Amino acid sequence: MKLIPYPDAEKPCGFHTDDPAALYLYAKKGAVEPPEEFQAVYLAARRGSGSQTTIKFRDLEFMAPALFGEPRPSKVTNSNWTGDAYKFAIYRNTNKYGPPIVILRTDGGGFYAYAIRDLCDIELWELLTAQLPHERLWDLCMELTRTYECGIEDGRTEITTAFLDGSLKKKKVRGQESYRVVIERN
Repeated sequence: MKLIPYPDAEKPCGFHTDDPAALYLYAKKGAVEPPEEFQAVYLAARRGSGSQTTIKFRDLEFMAPALFGEPRPSKVTNSNWTGDAYKFAIYRNTNKYGPPIVILRTDGGGFYAYAIRDLCDIELWELLTAQLPHERLWDLCMELTRTYECGIEDGRTEITTAFLDGSLKKKKVRGQESYRVVIERN
């Protein structure tokens, strides 16, 4: 994948992907060259394996856009939701040492990257991207990434609540200098 300077800017202030999804990335102020790599969080990472990885843009091969499509009725309110603020694209990572699938997302908050290593094999993603319409891929990407975001938020809330309750305790593990947080609730 290549990043192309955003065409509406007199001076480069951002880039977009060179594929049908055309995901937008803001550039650092004064940046003329696009970034070469980015950080992606692992979805369903194994314990102890690290929660992030560095991926090079050049290693990504476009599989499919995951775009919202036409406005749809909201399941919560009586209005139509457009969903245009969130754009996804699914990529194959050609670096054999990296996660095989990468989902990129752009929205009003910026650029987000999710790496899929443990959930399933590449053949399933090839089938999904070949068979599902872009709107259903958008639904799938939104569910996966929202599940991750909600899990992070739930964990943060639990730790914050335990801290405020005074129920966080440090515990030495096997006599080593590393410590584990033990949540003790009454």
